[in-house]
Amino acid sequence: MHRLKGDLGALCLAALDGRLDEVSADWDP
Repeated sequence: MHRLKGDLGALCLAALDGRLDEVSADWDP
């Protein structure tokens, strides 16, 4: 199972603002 290394809240806010393409999500394998 992969784990997110970062702030989930920041990803959600970026998605709501329509700028999800500007934010990167780092995953821990």
